[in-house]
Amino acid sequence: MKKFAYYFLTAILSVTLFANIVYAAYQYYSATLPPFKGDTTLISGTKTTGYDNIFHRNISIGGNYDAVDVWIDRKNADNSWTRVSDNVTHYEGGGPYTTPVANVDLLSGQFIRARGQNHDSTWVNVAIQGEIDLR
Repeated sequence: MKKFAYYFLTAILSVTLFANIVYAAYQYYSATLPPFKGDTTLISGTKTTGYDNIFHRNISIGGNYDAVDVWIDRKNADNSWTRVSDNVTHYEGGGPYTTPVANVDLLSGQFIRARGQNHDSTWVNVAIQGEIDLR
């Protein structure tokens, strides 16, 4: 009986994880990454779940550049922003990538933004587009 319960629980968790990835609510964005690893907002919005991460896919980067560093900021009550994740490098054509938060609970209804900077130091603006699910 314990073996059946283990397999049943494993199957339920697998289906739930698959459904979360397949039915993600991706939003298209287009942005410009400033020179010298300048920061820019890729997309922002209100969390619809309590998941502590975002998904990123279908990344296209202009020029001869192939990667972007992405992190998450959370808006505070005083309208300031707090960084809640580490940089995660996302490569052109790769993904879906997951950017997890560190030591913070993101709650449904909180306003967050996905920020980015060119992975390489450049002298020029670099165009980027893709899809992000703020979850």
